[in-house]
Formats: sequence, C-alpha cells, structure tokens
Amino acid sequence: MKGCKICGVSDLSSLEFIISHPHPPQFIGFICNYKKSSRYVEVKKLNELLAINKKNSNFVGVLVKPD
Repeated sequence: MKGCKICGVSDLSSLEFIISHPHPPQFIGFICNYKKSSRYVEVKKLNELLAINKKNSNFVGVLVKPD
C-alpha cells in the first residue's frame, strides 16, 4: 500500500492520537466547505488544528462539490 488518508478529523484529541500512532496515515483530511456535515470544521478551529506538529502526515482539505 502506498499510503492512506483519514478524513473528517474535527477535534484536537483525535488528531493528536492519529499523528502519534506508530503507523500514522500519509494524509489527514478536514472537511472545510460543507457546513451540513457533522465533521465540518470552522476556519478558526481549522487554524488551531493545523498549528500542531503534523510529524510525518500531510494535511489536506476535503471539499464537497468544489466549484
């Protein structure tokens, strides 16, 4: 497997757990443009999540119907 992605992360404790795992995912996604999703992250909260040390993972935006 070349890598994996976990999407819909919306809280700091989950994000820290994922990043600290012995085999973290290659990508961690945040839903940042679909307010109807229960996993939607507001810009202020997203900035807090993006500020932590991502170690070996990459952060990506998960977009619903991007125009």
